Amino acid sequence: MLRNSLDTRVRTASDVAQLTDSPLVGRIGYDAASERGLTLISDAITSPRAEAFRRLRTNLQYLGRGQGGNSFVITSSVPDEGKTSTAINTALVLADAGLRVLLIDADMRRPRVGQSLRLEDAAGLSTILIGRASLREVVQVAGMGTLQVLTSGPVPPNPAELLGSISMVRLLECATHEYDAVVIDAPPLLPVTDAAILSGMTTGALLVVGSGEVRAPQLAAALESLESVEGRLLGIVLNKLRGKDVGYSAYRNRSGQGPEPRRVARRAAGEEPADRQRVIA
Repeated sequence: MLRNSLDTRVRTASDVAQLTDSPLVGRIGYDAASERGLTLISDAITSPRAEAFRRLRTNLQYLGRGQGGNSFVITSSVPDEGKTSTAINTALVLADAGLRVLLIDADMRRPRVGQSLRLEDAAGLSTILIGRASLREVVQVAGMGTLQVLTSGPVPPNPAELLGSISMVRLLECATHEYDAVVIDAPPLLPVTDAAILSGMTTGALLVVGSGEVRAPQLAAALESLESVEGRLLGIVLNKLRGKDVGYSAYRNRSGQGPEPRRVARRAAGEEPADRQRVIA
């Protein structure tokens, strides 16, 4: 009993609901293979994990339509909650739906997208932000050729300044016009605020919560970090779920238009639209 009372790790949707009323937009099961390397998802895969990402795709498309935008920051409270695998697989399933998708690795302190997708990283986001290349010059193709990726590029000495610069604003403006969806893998919210700042430049942020990987005070601090810079939190993705905690539900508001930012996500699932319906603005 004492050990349980001292264990503040966040594991379930109920634990998350005690800290935020933001909607739960995804439940992703634990994947042992992902601990050894990234497990990529595509529409050819029919596993429960793949289906979970397709449901996340549907919810994300609703959020994009509801918020009038198509750019999404994916972050976490602390490292190792699975934000990069979530960002990559979310981008892949969006591309599988026929959308033109750009995945940006904005975690310039600990970049992993390029390595995970076996892409070159000699030039990328940092190269653009210091004015030495354009997006078209450094973007690369991944997956089955439908996903385009902007790797982080060389690690700069001042990532926070670059991510908060007018150059980043202009890049995102360009990308949101060029692509149907822009997915950004951002640094964890603790201890830096890069992701919170980026959320204000985009449609908003999805906060990945690794079940058993983050403690309640850390998650609370991450949420406060977003609020302190008036960042937009679109919803929570509960990742690395095990056993009975894995449930796949698409949360909707009363109008049937999908989850709304900063609303309680404790509703019964309804009938979902077709996965491939294009509803991103």
